[in-house]
Amino acid sequence: MSDFHTPKLPNTCQDYKIILLILISYFYSNTPYQNTLLLFRLINHYLYWSISGMKKIFFILLFLPLAWEFSSCCKGGTGGKASLNCTVFHHAKPIPAATVYIKYNASDFPGVDPSAYDSHITSSNTSNQVIFDNLHCGDYYLYGVGFDSALMLPVTGGIHYQIKYSDRTHAEFTAVPVTE
Repeated sequence: MSDFHTPKLPNTCQDYKIILLILISYFYSNTPYQNTLLLFRLINHYLYWSISGMKKIFFILLFLPLAWEFSSCCKGGTGGKASLNCTVFHHAKPIPAATVYIKYNASDFPGVDPSAYDSHITSSNTSNQVIFDNLHCGDYYLYGVGFDSALMLPVTGGIHYQIKYSDRTHAEFTAVPVTE
């Protein structure tokens, strides 16, 4: 008697339940890394039970680039190809000579201390626009500091901005709202 055991195919209902659970967990997982693991589980399950021989190699080569695309990790920081054009506004009024601070990999307000931020740029006296170049996709927190000459008051404020993976090579535009 041979020790080799050929596994039995699961019944169709069970097979669909497993695939459905994997797909649901794939779309609700938190990180691209988890998405990749779940996608590979789904592919492995499908290939093991449905396809044999050279077809497995074909499907692996077909799904591997898709898994790589979906698993791309977006961590904010420099070294990428995206740029973020920020304009500073107090209500609808442009605020020239404003300084915009940027914090990489942040979605929450890091505080008013400038040392908590990774970089900053000050706009010219005639413009309210600053441009952060060479950014990766990911999360950024932008904090603007300026002076409203009409009210004679300092203004500050911030906003979270996310550069998506699909926009990793584009110029992005956002307004940084500030208030008294």
